[in-house]
Amino acid sequence: MSGYETLVLLHILGACVWIGAGVLAAGLGIQAARSSDGDRIVAYAHQGRVVGVVVGVAGLLLIVFGVWAAIDADIDFGATWISTGLTAWLVAFAIAALFYGPYARRIRTAIEADGPGSPAVGRLLRIRIGVSALEIVVLLVGLWAMVAKPA
Repeated sequence: MSGYETLVLLHILGACVWIGAGVLAAGLGIQAARSSDGDRIVAYAHQGRVVGVVVGVAGLLLIVFGVWAAIDADIDFGATWISTGLTAWLVAFAIAALFYGPYARRIRTAIEADGPGSPAVGRLLRIRIGVSALEIVVLLVGLWAMVAKPA
């Protein structure tokens, strides 16, 4: 395996982990939001820290090895598929970095104030799931660009 192929493999691994963690977190969020089990809702609210670390590391692997591979192969960063992928990464990373941490604190605060089964917590969980779905769509657009390589 060449150096370039190794870089692309690590880039793809980062994408797989990020998208997989996002889909899993959304699925668990849907399960928690539909549940009347307070323990499940509390557990979901606290799992965000672990998911955040996994997604953060995966996102950094994705960008570092993707950029490195592009530099190694002398790929034009102005190509549509590269700029689309970079934009998708930036938007998804911004969502993860700027939304999830503060929002997780809001959910935990609402759980402490109103109880895990409260309508306020349910509303916050549904918003969290909606943002997660948006992030997944953005990542899938980036994935599509990397695979389809539109001109």
